[in-house]
Amino acid sequence: MAVLDSSLKEEIRGIGGDFAPATEEDVRQAEKFVGGRFPEPFRQLLLQFGSFMFKDEAWVSSKAYEVLAVFGCTGDRDNLVIELKTHPELHRQGLVPFARDSFGNFWTLHLRSGAIRFVEWTGSQETKRMAGSFEEFFAMIRTESNR
Repeated sequence: MAVLDSSLKEEIRGIGGDFAPATEEDVRQAEKFVGGRFPEPFRQLLLQFGSFMFKDEAWVSSKAYEVLAVFGCTGDRDNLVIELKTHPELHRQGLVPFARDSFGNFWTLHLRSGAIRFVEWTGSQETKRMAGSFEEFFAMIRTESNR
């Protein structure tokens, strides 16, 4: 099963223009840094697209939680390894930031369980479980054209 269905694939664009997919070696190096293997659907997104943004607004749960950019593992912008180095407290909690909203809050992957958590970084730093898996999370994303 593809993480991004065909309608959602049409809603994304590479950050800075073109997609910059990771290589298998890039993904292995990122996994080495985080200390575990990413779920296969996340690996496939990294290998197929790298980091990306939605062309229009994207959200989960009736516009309550925005999804602005999904991180890759290469380059110096929207890179999950750089975010973990910048926010080691996430790493200590076993959380891997893989996306952000426009306020600097993170969407994270709990590496052990595979669950997706929203971390309200700009306030209480409270985490909220939003989905049980990467696939479930992407199935919940809505945009203006697929709501």
